Amino acid sequence: MAEVPTVIDLLRALGFSYFFVPLLIAVLLFGILSKTKIVSDRIDVNAVIAFVVALLIGMYKPFVNYIEFLIPFLIVLIIFAFFLLMMVIFLGASMEDVTKAMRNPAIAILIVIVLLIIFYSTAVWVFPELWHPEYRQMYNATNATLPPPFVETMLVITNPTVLALIGFLVLVAVSAYAVTYKKT
Repeated sequence: MAEVPTVIDLLRALGFSYFFVPLLIAVLLFGILSKTKIVSDRIDVNAVIAFVVALLIGMYKPFVNYIEFLIPFLIVLIIFAFFLLMMVIFLGASMEDVTKAMRNPAIAILIVIVLLIIFYSTAVWVFPELWHPEYRQMYNATNATLPPPFVETMLVITNPTVLALIGFLVLVAVSAYAVTYKKT
């Protein structure tokens, strides 16, 4: 049976990643430079710097692969956050309550930890030379693309039953919090 190409395979074959990744980096870097005004207050200077850095980064193929591998995880995280926000608002919390909760240092630390886990795991998958040499020898993974613990973890986490259980537990936890929460 013939294998049906996915949309990502089609976009890769058309060279979309060589356009999209530098564009994404340029937009993010321009936003950061414009907001923080580290280099200049002028928009044109920030745009030129963002464009040049994006082109330089876009020429480095491993980094393009890293961004391609990272984007689906971040999209899933954004979708999860959006649905969690919708659920909290549906359960009766106001936007002021959500904003107040997001300013809690514990929530900020949790978000940073989740992002660091995503960035690190993606970097380990894309750049196998980041693994410690003893780790590679221990698992004999010198030519492997993923070390065995990551393969096992990925297979367990992406199992639909495990994902449904995690989603259900999060839903129960948020619902229990919403039911027992008392506004002061």
